[in-house]
Amino acid sequence: MRLIVVDDDRLVVDSLKIILGAQPQIEVVGTGANGNDAVSLYAEHAPDIALLDIQMPGRDGLSAAREILERDPSARVVFLTTFSDDEYIVSALKLGARGYLIKTDVAAIPPALTQVMDGKRVLEGKAIEDIDFDGTGVEAGTLRRPAAFAGLTDREFEVAELIARGLDNKEIAATAYMGEGTVRNHISSILAKMGLRNRTQIAIASSRPETTRKAIRGILTTDNAQIVLVDTPGIHRPRTLLGQRLNDVVDESLSDVDAIAFLLPADQEIGPGDKRILSRLRSDFAVKRDDGTFKWKVPLIAIVTKIDELDRSALIDKLIEINEFADFTDIVPVSALEHDNLAEVRNVLVENMPEGPQMYPAEQITEERPEDTIAELIRGAFLEELDDELPHSLAVVVDSIEYPEDNDSGESYAGKAQVIVSIYVERDSQKPIIIGHNAEHLVRVKKKLRTAVNRIVGQKAKLDLHVKVAKGWQSDPKQLEKLGF
Repeated sequence: MRLIVVDDDRLVVDSLKIILGAQPQIEVVGTGANGNDAVSLYAEHAPDIALLDIQMPGRDGLSAAREILERDPSARVVFLTTFSDDEYIVSALKLGARGYLIKTDVAAIPPALTQVMDGKRVLEGKAIEDIDFDGTGVEAGTLRRPAAFAGLTDREFEVAELIARGLDNKEIAATAYMGEGTVRNHISSILAKMGLRNRTQIAIASSRPETTRKAIRGILTTDNAQIVLVDTPGIHRPRTLLGQRLNDVVDESLSDVDAIAFLLPADQEIGPGDKRILSRLRSDFAVKRDDGTFKWKVPLIAIVTKIDELDRSALIDKLIEINEFADFTDIVPVSALEHDNLAEVRNVLVENMPEGPQMYPAEQITEERPEDTIAELIRGAFLEELDDELPHSLAVVVDSIEYPEDNDSGESYAGKAQVIVSIYVERDSQKPIIIGHNAEHLVRVKKKLRTAVNRIVGQKAKLDLHVKVAKGWQSDPKQLEKLGF
């Protein structure tokens, strides 16, 4: 293979020329000291690989690589640098670079270059799988970020999303192009910023939007209080029997709460939906006084989010508007992005709760059954895989979890628990959409959820997915009951 080597440190260039040139399969055909040299040398020699430093005076390696790849999209650019920094890594690989190597690991350079010639990408000496940076990932800004994650950097949010998919640290490192140490650092930062204790809480907080079909209870235990937070399906105008059943879930959940948090984004107008929800809450939880105001049976707390989007004057006007909108017990402005007033939200909720016994062990964070948790994860994974193509037509039921020691059929399942799952769609034409060409969608969902399902089950498990058609199930009472609605 023919190489050009470009680095502003002359000693590094000379050393690499000697070390690499000693390899019988490698020929160094040109050397340079900056990005301009790299562009010129590539045009002159058309090498098999351009080995470039990133930080160089005048013109850096990233800029040079961009021009080289614009002129020759098939160019193999490999960065060699002392900076093992994930932001540099992402920038380099998004450009189309074929590798990112560290100068201090000289012995790893020749075999890594060989892998690049074989069509692979390498990160710090190890081959990695390709990832599409163009339209689907966090870096492209297409993932909708839940409000709870607003204070995270893009890379931290990417790690959080991968945790929610069930990937372990090694898998996250390979998928996101970072070292395992960097992954651990990001997880520590996520936990600190969000006030969480473990990665399971990250996964729960990262539930994808538009997927909740039942009340999900999260449990927060502090030194002096325990709060059970209930996340319900959205209140909406039902168009199917399923929609009505989801509203019934909301009704049932609201009948047993001690306080209500009404979230109002500071950067959005109070709209008809907000007014409809308020009217609904007043009918269930308030008594109208003679003066036209309302006395609440339970505290109604306004959580005003995204206050960082407004300047001080606009925020004051917004808070006045919200105060006039309803007779709130408390109004708490908050910015998750700026970490502004987050603790106050918790404190206000605690202050407005009645005293009572602790209902759950301090370490418990949810009351969901394993079957229900796995079903939610599978449905979310398919919505992600299908880009929300079938959000409402898709239902998932975990039929059973069979452990090897409890299996009477004589099959051992290779020592793994067998998680048998039925995936329902409404029409025959939707079934191949779920399965994918050569079952690619089923395979990818299984791979994404492998680690998460193993953790939930408590041992290695095999997902056994069956796609079925339940015609018009969203409006069929018998089928809805069968599917758990």
